[in-house]
Amino acid sequence: MRALNIFKKVLISLYYSIRRFPATLCFSAATAVMLIIINELEPTAGQKTLDILKRIAMILALGIPLSLCITHILERKEGLKPAARILASCAGAAALVLYYFFLLPDFNMIPVTRYIAVSAALYIAFILLPYFYRRENFELYVMKLFI
Repeated sequence: MRALNIFKKVLISLYYSIRRFPATLCFSAATAVMLIIINELEPTAGQKTLDILKRIAMILALGIPLSLCITHILERKEGLKPAARILASCAGAAALVLYYFFLLPDFNMIPVTRYIAVSAALYIAFILLPYFYRRENFELYVMKLFI
């Protein structure tokens, strides 16, 4: 019976996560699918095709922390119209497309280093955004996130 209660709690938590972060879960699923495609095509596809697919996978992976940050920012604004939420999400998607075309042209050292720095900065921003204005118990919040 206890296992059934734990399973119910997990399902309820999963439901709330899907409701709160739908774009993030879509980016996660798309990244996983893209990586599976890359893995399956690697022996047969050309290097140029694989490079394009890898760049797309990197951009999809960058969409995960970006969508988390956008969701946190929009949650802080109460009474925000749905059009503003859609506009913010579209702006995030446009930023990813622009990043793909202008800041990730190949896999040289500078674009890859920039990608790692942007990704790390977005994950750090995701951690800091909920406690940006109120700073009490920040350490406990970070520990809770990691646990």
